[in-house]
Amino acid sequence: MNKYFGGFDDREDVAESFEVDTDFPTDEQILFASYGGGAYEGDAYVLFQRDGKLYSVTGGHCSCYGLEGQWDPEVTSLAFETERNQVDQGPYSYHFLSEHDASAEQFQAVLDAYTAQLTQRQDDER
Repeated sequence: MNKYFGGFDDREDVAESFEVDTDFPTDEQILFASYGGGAYEGDAYVLFQRDGKLYSVTGGHCSCYGLEGQWDPEVTSLAFETERNQVDQGPYSYHFLSEHDASAEQFQAVLDAYTAQLTQRQDDER
């Protein structure tokens, strides 16, 4: 399953775009990453897991700059991300659902795979 969309090709591309070289998630930790926009602007969204927590990062820019300095992971939840994916938020809805070569179905597949992974981990612990 592809997890890099739009202008992101791989983990290194994401790290380079945000100009992060330390404490950056591994490829296995990254669940979804997308970047896109018009000719003179762009926005990005990254979802990753680390130490049993789910994190999201958003960033945006105009023609003057890129995503540098915007790597600021925030703890999120599976329920929040699932709801975000299902709610039409109008013209400012999250870009990756329509504009970065990704779709709501692809993002939901990532969330479903993460849910299955959590369920399996809980079953293994019993």
